Amino acid sequence: MSAAEEVQPDSEQRPALITRAVAEVKAGEGRTLDVRIVPYGIVATVSDPGRAPYREQWMEGAFADQVRATGRERNVFVNYRHGAGIQDVLGHGLNLREASDGFYGSFQIHDTPDGEKALYMVREGVLAGVSLEAYPKKSVRSRDGVVQRVKAHLVNIALTPEPAYDGAGVLAIREDELMEDAEELVGLEMDRALIERCQRLGIAMPDRMADLVTRAFTDTAWDGSASRWDTAESYCAASAIDLNAPGSKKTKDACHLPYKEPGSGAVNVNGVRAALSRLGQGLPKDASQGQRDAAAGRLRRLLASYNSQQS
Repeated sequence: MSAAEEVQPDSEQRPALITRAVAEVKAGEGRTLDVRIVPYGIVATVSDPGRAPYREQWMEGAFADQVRATGRERNVFVNYRHGAGIQDVLGHGLNLREASDGFYGSFQIHDTPDGEKALYMVREGVLAGVSLEAYPKKSVRSRDGVVQRVKAHLVNIALTPEPAYDGAGVLAIREDELMEDAEELVGLEMDRALIERCQRLGIAMPDRMADLVTRAFTDTAWDGSASRWDTAESYCAASAIDLNAPGSKKTKDACHLPYKEPGSGAVNVNGVRAALSRLGQGLPKDASQGQRDAAAGRLRRLLASYNSQQS
């Protein structure tokens, strides 16, 4: 008898959605939840509707395919007790990532009355749990009867009052969104260091790498006219504030304060300064104060990084 056998779905249709209370919410400040969505390697007794309890174990790399699909994290919503209505949506995904001990994610709680209420209930300990919804794509049953989830697709997470699943939890509630720009700049700094080291050793580097470093920032005259970007997607990607609804088609009208050059994606420091000036005037009016504050913090860090490179 083999050590494990593959668990087949009950029919040829898509496997049933499974729901698990997997994480514990901890109080903190800010609007971004950092969550270990599910721990890997821990065996727990679970039950699905219409099925007897059984033992389940999430395996390392179960969500690797979803993590590699860039941009899909915004399609993962935070809702209340797995409610299906638009009124139940409290936030959306910013980042999904794999580690040896579990599947992690960061989620932005929306600056809405319901979002504020949810954050208050988290901090007061009323919403003490996080539950996941996921479709199992491949499962095997081990020799001792444990159903091992090998591949799965995360649909949503939910804030719930249910008890937590051991080994998972919200790691922090942060003030700002993940700094995509900062992450890009870290990569560029690594390229810069590599180029300098190779130059000292007399090793030639491809021109594209040197070009990438020099494009990190530019101080050329700034023109933030929306017509400079061919598509709404590229314009919004260059902007500090994107008010388009998650998963909806991008429109330029819903994006504000561009600061990256079209095409190259270089951070234009004059564009950063112009955006900060408008934020200081309380613009754009259709953004919340929280969204304006988050954008200002991101732009100030970019400007500080540029200034440190010039010193």
